[in-house]
Amino acid sequence: MLYGPTNEEQVVAEFHRRLMEVVTPLRREHDVRIYYVNDGSVDQTGAELAKLAADDAGVTVLELSRNFGHQAALTAGLLYFSPSLGL
Repeated sequence: MLYGPTNEEQVVAEFHRRLMEVVTPLRREHDVRIYYVNDGSVDQTGAELAKLAADDAGVTVLELSRNFGHQAALTAGLLYFSPSLGL
């Protein structure tokens, strides 16, 4: 799963918690990984994502140097994570 939050420090932990409600049962039979691309957030989104990654080996974070826009962030994530995604 690939998601590109920007300036979402207030909601990213709750988003992840709800996502895990779906992912956790799937992980019993599948290798489900979550890839976050922090699209140049200027708030504490990066720190929140780092906490999530520290707590779960199946979560990986890519930090972009600035905001490139949603589509560019997802494209960067696909290119960066493509070996892991099997693309």
